[in-house]
Amino acid sequence: MQPTEPHHSQAPDKGPPVSRTDRLRSIIRHDLPSSLVVFLIALPLSVGIAIASDAPVLSGLISAVVGGIVLGFIGGSPLSVSGPANGLMVVTAGLVAQFGWRATCLITVAAGVLQLILGLSRIARAVLAISPVVVHAMLAGIGITIALQQTHVLLGGESHSTSWENVVQLPGQIIGAHKPGMFLGVLVIAIMVAWRWAPAKLAPIPGPLVAIVTATIISVVFPFDLARITLTGSPLNAFQLPALPEGKWGAFAVSVLTVAFIATVESLLASVSIDRMHPGAPTNFNRELTGQGVANITSGMIGGLPIAAAIVRSSANVQAGAKSRASTIMHSVWILVFTLFLPG
Repeated sequence: MQPTEPHHSQAPDKGPPVSRTDRLRSIIRHDLPSSLVVFLIALPLSVGIAIASDAPVLSGLISAVVGGIVLGFIGGSPLSVSGPANGLMVVTAGLVAQFGWRATCLITVAAGVLQLILGLSRIARAVLAISPVVVHAMLAGIGITIALQQTHVLLGGESHSTSWENVVQLPGQIIGAHKPGMFLGVLVIAIMVAWRWAPAKLAPIPGPLVAIVTATIISVVFPFDLARITLTGSPLNAFQLPALPEGKWGAFAVSVLTVAFIATVESLLASVSIDRMHPGAPTNFNRELTGQGVANITSGMIGGLPIAAAIVRSSANVQAGAKSRASTIMHSVWILVFTLFLPG
């Protein structure tokens, strides 16, 4: 089966030459504002993915910085935004429990090496030949698992190790729900769902950004008793070199293949979706997969989460008016500045 996208997706059209002055003006006018919008979405999202993955909080920020900068420069999808992989939260949490955090970082590195080899072999388009039913079923299963886990967190509790346990324990969690946290969580979901019917003049503002800002303001103004995330110590302490697992080499190899496959599928599907949202140069899939490999190698080597292109951040980037790679790169610079200077 051949992929359905047209052949020209591997050879972006060359437009008329643009002067440095015009390029700089475009960056200031379009990419700078869009980078700030993506930054405000990616920051809490990256922290949330790290927490849901049972990984160090700063590992999410590390992967957001690496994903934006590395893929911003060498990726094949100019307007896609890469960072900690949403679709790998459940898998990563399982890996941390089974192998420990440093061995999970090595799995990320090995998955990146595999992606790099596949990208350099120029067979990325073959991934798009997988039946959409298989891909969407896999992503739906991951999504349901994440929803079951995070429902407990929304209600003020903690997620359990298996989906069945999350289902069984849900009634008791509902009875003992933490009301302020549940209210804010439901408010965020309601805003994100309802934002699709917002007036046309508000459409450029991403719904997740509105939801996060609204809930944050309410949590500050009203004296709610809420658990809050704290970033203590130097961010440099978050850098951890990967380590070999203690045996379990068969499970280790399967984990590498799993991370590489899910991250690759998630990234390429996000790139296809973003191509449909803008009239610019389409994705070079081999270059994108190669860049994803380099990003995962880098992220794993310094203690970051697995990386993939994310549709939430990427669509927000396009909707906010991004015109070039500069937006993706700058949003990671803002995250880096926040990480280095604000927590201390």
